[in-house]
Amino acid sequence: MTEIKHKLINGETVPVQLHFEPVNRRDENAIVVHACLGNCWKPNGYVPGIKVAKVTHAVNNQEITKMTIDCEIPIHLVFVNNEILCLCNHYEKRTLDEK
Repeated sequence: MTEIKHKLINGETVPVQLHFEPVNRRDENAIVVHACLGNCWKPNGYVPGIKVAKVTHAVNNQEITKMTIDCEIPIHLVFVNNEILCLCNHYEKRTLDEK
């Protein structure tokens, strides 16, 4: 997360992607968040378990129109209906509720 914060503080955009992780032994429904750092994608965290069903549905129905990351609330997903879902990554100790 430090490298991401450094880029964001310098005004750089950090692309993010979601990937299903069916081989995850702890949770076959896990969704990992990757951030593009340099020329490679690195895992940055996971979608919290309580939000996996909603995010899975949105991904499968192509309802996510934008994904952003920032220093305050690490990951925002914007849906077709302009709803915003805030996700906390696994480096943060706090939990964030849906807006």
